[in-house]
Amino acid sequence: YAINRALRILPLYYVVVAVLLALHVNGGRPDQWWRFALFAENYSAGTVLRADSPMWSLAVEVHFYVVLPLVALLVGWVARGSRARAALGVAAVGLASLAARVLLVQTSAAPDFRWTFSLPTLFFFFAGGMLLALLRARWDERAPGWAGRGALGAGDLWVAASAPLWALAAWRTDFEPVVVAAAFLVVAGCVLRLRPGVATRVLEWRPLATLGVASYSLYLWHVPLITAVGGNPVDFRPTGPVFEGHPHRLLYLGVLSLAVCCAAALASYALIESPFLRLRRRWAARTGRS
Repeated sequence: YAINRALRILPLYYVVVAVLLALHVNGGRPDQWWRFALFAENYSAGTVLRADSPMWSLAVEVHFYVVLPLVALLVGWVARGSRARAALGVAAVGLASLAARVLLVQTSAAPDFRWTFSLPTLFFFFAGGMLLALLRARWDERAPGWAGRGALGAGDLWVAASAPLWALAAWRTDFEPVVVAAAFLVVAGCVLRLRPGVATRVLEWRPLATLGVASYSLYLWHVPLITAVGGNPVDFRPTGPVFEGHPHRLLYLGVLSLAVCCAAALASYALIESPFLRLRRRWAARTGRS
């Protein structure tokens, strides 16, 4: 588990950090280097949202992977073999995280950024995925009778049901639980034993699937590349990008940035990610044979 996650995340992350600190942040200060190296950038005003603003969420994700075995042990102890109790345990921790988010971030007059960008106040996002994993495991054993039949059994319906939630989340960025619900419906429509439809076929479209393979590279490189291409026409914030400039220019820059970012992501995957992922596959093969 740890080796798989490390080979997936660390090589590209450290390459991007080194490049951006060396070129984009004038070489960086020593404290910036060690904070980024230890995924502690979210706990200092000198590093949070610096270099590459989306990295704050990657730091939270790594913290989640570190504590996940402990969470699994705790949930397993509470569940005692019952998936229903496991789901209740995950939901309880998720609701506690959401309550902390509301209290310490959303309703605070002066929220501390260390709470804003921390796992305790963001765990409820992960709880949605954990609940879906439990549901998928349950359905793999015994799917409900309506799965794959009728309206509720159509994956496209689940995906379509997320549309108003995404619209609400775009309108009110502080409605963060809505994002969890919308993402749950989209992913559930694709991974549960539901009748496949247009949404599944679109996601299986080869060019899109190829880009999905390089999505981690796209995630880490897109902000600095868009900034370089457009001369900083977009102010990237945790609540979403703020666009500045004439709409025609933004459209041109958007198309150009899309092409540059996709090409760079595919190259980054081939040159940086893929060699380490091959190591992971070889390690998994040896483990399987043993």
